Amino acid sequence: MVQSRALLWAAVIVSYLLGVIVHFSLNKYWNFRDYQRTVVQQARTYALIAAGQLITTLAIVEAGVHLAKISPLESKILAVFINVPLFFFAHKHMTFGPGIRSRLRGVHR
Repeated sequence: MVQSRALLWAAVIVSYLLGVIVHFSLNKYWNFRDYQRTVVQQARTYALIAAGQLITTLAIVEAGVHLAKISPLESKILAVFINVPLFFFAHKHMTFGPGIRSRLRGVHR
């Protein structure tokens, strides 16, 4: 059981990291076309939000497979439906907006 759980986590993490690279690039240059902050600043914010999204995804997949007894694919699909709207707004307003620090200070550009 431990080996299958490790393989499940590895598969989720690898697919997630590949998706993160594509997602950042498409959002930076096509969807939001935001150039207010540097790529490094946006990448830092993106990494923090993406880490939260990864933790959420792993928790949903873990709960789905081991508690609800649904397949890993069904668990991942459930995670997508939960994460997409939630983290879209986080990226829109923090990563490709004024950033986390500005939001915390209440400064809006």
